[in-house]
Amino acid sequence: MATAGDADLAVFLSKEGLIIEERTGRGRCLVAGRTFLPGELILTQAPYAHVLDEANQGNRCDACFVVGGEGLRRCGGCKLVMYCDQKCQRSTWPLHQHECRAISALRRLHGTVPTPTLRLAFRVMAMRTLQATGVRPRNAVDDYARVEALVSHLEDTPRDTLLLYAQMATLVKAMGDVEGSKVAVDPREVTELLGRFACNAHTICDEELKPVGMGLFVVNSLANHDCNPNAIILYDGPRAMMRALRPITAGDEITHAYIDLAGSRNQRRERLRKYYFECQCDRCVHHREDPVDSKVAGLKCADESCGGSPGWDWELGKAARDKTGRYVCKCGRAVPANEADARKEEANRILREEEASEGKGEFQEARRLLEKAHGLQTSVLHRLNWELVRTSDALLRVCMALQDWPAAASWCERTLPAYEACLPQPSALYGLQLFTLAKLKWFLEDAQSCFEAVRRACEILTITHGEKHRLVLEAKDLLSQAQAEAGQRRLR
Repeated sequence: MATAGDADLAVFLSKEGLIIEERTGRGRCLVAGRTFLPGELILTQAPYAHVLDEANQGNRCDACFVVGGEGLRRCGGCKLVMYCDQKCQRSTWPLHQHECRAISALRRLHGTVPTPTLRLAFRVMAMRTLQATGVRPRNAVDDYARVEALVSHLEDTPRDTLLLYAQMATLVKAMGDVEGSKVAVDPREVTELLGRFACNAHTICDEELKPVGMGLFVVNSLANHDCNPNAIILYDGPRAMMRALRPITAGDEITHAYIDLAGSRNQRRERLRKYYFECQCDRCVHHREDPVDSKVAGLKCADESCGGSPGWDWELGKAARDKTGRYVCKCGRAVPANEADARKEEANRILREEEASEGKGEFQEARRLLEKAHGLQTSVLHRLNWELVRTSDALLRVCMALQDWPAAASWCERTLPAYEACLPQPSALYGLQLFTLAKLKWFLEDAQSCFEAVRRACEILTITHGEKHRLVLEAKDLLSQAQAEAGQRRLR
């Protein structure tokens, strides 16, 4: 049944050129009410509540997420959250004062602090209290009723997960029960809220798409998933910015990606299981026509010119052995299954060992292990296989840590064909990878290669990040410098 709040939301969205519609098989959808061009901002939204993850707790402002380093000021009460200045601290105090009291009490009584997920749940409960008491006004978007309208799928949630939610809800209630607290917490309500988090909370990333926290965005949660989306959501601090990736006309459903899109149909559907639906987008339904679906998770044919993926089973979404224990390619050539599987497993074992070395800052050892794993993977995996790409990315990262710039540039270049082929374009990840290569080439005084890479990066990032984004402006500046330098060298 429609409510006054639904009507207010519809009016708000109509001013942004958006409509909410119920569509068969899709549920509530976010639909374009007008045309949006590639790179155009569709919607910008502040989260109802947000929180930094543990890895970024000590080096980012809790309010605006800016990196502050030693310039951050720690809250004198809870000794946990940090702020870049008094403005940010004052802006969040009406909410943080409730959390501050709870964190201080738990630290004093139990010597521990709540996890980011528990803190996000408590912040939502505190926001509800602030709005109920009139301290924070409601509007069409910033309203707890919008949170309650989000699906939780508790009826589909496994029993062990429900038990975990119940335990977490008890801890959130303990935060609300500290002396002097004005935040009433009902464990059953928090259990429902945690289910909503699982289906609707967004991972907030920095400009390089690295996770920094999470937030609840009630309007963005109305946009459905597609494995070839027409929109992208990136973040300016904790604020979500939704942009069109390609032309969207009135009546088109607006979609974005819930998951990492590099993978076969079966891999993507497995990642989507936590959202309790099976993707039926065109890319998934027609996956047999996708030229990379069998390659991004497939094996390498002995004949490089074949390009096939030995043993690929479309239904299983992976290689399957024939009766003789081989992976047979469409060209007739076969790969001994035991040998291929053993090499893959050995590579995975080495990668687990490498992760520990890199975590300890032992980059030379990490590089040695990565090169060994990459050699094993190269012998059996298709060149577009994303496991191989991830190892190349790790080698890029380690070589940059070692300041071996030529090697870093080489590994970066190796990843580009897979980034371009396996990700729906335009892809922010591909644009950022091109920009990384451009900066490496500029450092290596290869102006022409820098120009070619940064030109392509600018074309993509202008769409995904917006033409006024800091990264885009930086890329355009590098483009001008590289173009001028390349021109000068041609004249010499």
